[in-house]
This record gives sequence, C-alpha cells and structure tokens, in this order.
Amino acid sequence: MSRYLLSVLVLLAVGFAYGALRNRARVTKRIPVWIIGILLLGIFFVGLLLAFATGSTTLGWISGLSLMVLFPVVMFLGIGFAIGSLFNRSKPAVPSPPIGHEAPAALIQSAPVPPAANTVTVAVDRDSVAAGDDTESHAATAIVPVASNVMELVAAALHVCPLASISGDKATWLIDADATCIGVIAQQWPRPKFVIAEHTSVTDVFAGKSKSLHFRYWCQADPDAVFEAVRNGQPLPPRY
Repeated sequence: MSRYLLSVLVLLAVGFAYGALRNRARVTKRIPVWIIGILLLGIFFVGLLLAFATGSTTLGWISGLSLMVLFPVVMFLGIGFAIGSLFNRSKPAVPSPPIGHEAPAALIQSAPVPPAANTVTVAVDRDSVAAGDDTESHAATAIVPVASNVMELVAAALHVCPLASISGDKATWLIDADATCIGVIAQQWPRPKFVIAEHTSVTDVFAGKSKSLHFRYWCQADPDAVFEAVRNGQPLPPRY
C-alpha cells in the first residue's frame, strides 16, 4: 500500500471517528472544525496573492506547498467527519432543571396520555442553540393540574423539554407564555426569575393566550440585565 493511500485512509478514519464518537450532548461555543480549515486555506491563498503582488518566490513557494498539503488533509478529514456524523446517535444532555426543586411527579405527564378535566395541556418548545442541536424537534407536551402555579408549570415544561447544556455554564433563556415573556432562566442560576408572581396560577398565565410555552435562547447575555429589561419593559440587551 502506497504512503499516499495510507495517509488518505488515516485521515478518513480520524474524521470518521471524531464525527461518530463526538459528544453532541454538551453544546460548546467553539468554532467548528470545518470553519478553521477554510480559514487556514484562506490564509495560504492570501499568501499566494501577496507573493504574486510582491514578486516573492519564497512566499509563493511556501504558500503553494502548504496548500498542496493542507487541502487534501482538510478535504479527507471533512469527508470522514461527515460520514461519521451520520452514525452519531448522541442526544442533548438532560440537565437538572434550574428550578431549585424537582417538580412533583404528579404534575408531570407527556402526550399522548389523555388529559383529565382538571388539567391544562401546554405545548412546549425551545430554540436550538447550534447546528447539531436542530437535528431533532424539541417540541413536547406538558399536562399539569389546573391548580399548578407558574413555578410548577415551568418545572413540568423543563422535564419534557430540557434545555441544552452550554459549555462554560453560562446561558440565558427567556420564558415566553405564548408571545409574552414571563421570566428568565440562566444556567448559572439555581432557579428562574419571573416578572409575575410565582404563585400565579396556570389559568392566569395563559388567560387570553394560547397555551404554549417557549424557551428563547439569548446566548451568554448577562441574565440580570436581561431580566431587568424584561421587568421594566425595555429593549433586551444584544445576544452577542
């Protein structure tokens, strides 16, 4: 077997292993590998342009040789990674709800259990936080007793629709009842903060609204600043 063919197989194997075995359960803020590869290729292309503009044969030789080596490396690693990702079955982790206490088991149900007359069925969903996080739908259904308060409602919603765990343990989420923000969850907080009273009943939360709860990802924005903006009816701080 030639050295070139062996190198190709090794690159494909490394890319495949990374794609198949990487843990997608913990979403990170790192730059994707393929973007890094494109940036490196871009740097050497710029080197060729500079060599052409300045007439530097040394710079041209270095940039050309680097491209000849780097391009197949990036290409075969990418092919292996793409194939390996098809076999990756890891799912987002289920973090402990940042509520400060577990929701009583009697409060938590999921479809298709038929709702009782004294319960409220709530459609729950959340934003995706990265490209690999939107491969499966996050939509779920929570069925809670009519007597539940907003804290118990959010606990039940997080049980059926857990938030993604973000690397660095800093993440801010807005809690939207229909299209109205009622509170903020931060990965670094032990429990959410609400702009309505925590004893507010489920029926009052959705009074005049569709019974849907959505967790809106606001990246790593300062959760205290976001909460103050929501509470005071001011524009939200930028996500980034």
